[in-house]
Amino acid sequence: MTRAITHFISYTDIRLKTAYFIMGAIALLLMLYGINLYSTVSNTVTMQHIQKSISELSANVENLDAQYLELSSRVTPDKLSSFDLAPGQVSYFISRSSSLGLVAVGGHEF
Repeated sequence: MTRAITHFISYTDIRLKTAYFIMGAIALLLMLYGINLYSTVSNTVTMQHIQKSISELSANVENLDAQYLELSSRVTPDKLSSFDLAPGQVSYFISRSSSLGLVAVGGHEF
């Protein structure tokens, strides 16, 4: 019986199938490596573009802040009165009562 099994499955078939399997696995792993390498490079390039955009935007914000400070330093009460603007007066205001603390202690607010 062992003689019939050895004649039915030759060792060269097993070696050939094993070699094909290993070569297929290597090809699959090389494709996965290429895909991961491409995604890493594209993510790095995208990150560089984002950092460049961030630096440009922060420079623009700094310029706008400088312009705002320059313009706001020019505004004086005399300048406002020349445009018929006067300081506003507070007519209503909200006062806090002592009951607000009790609501917080009562468990409605953590």
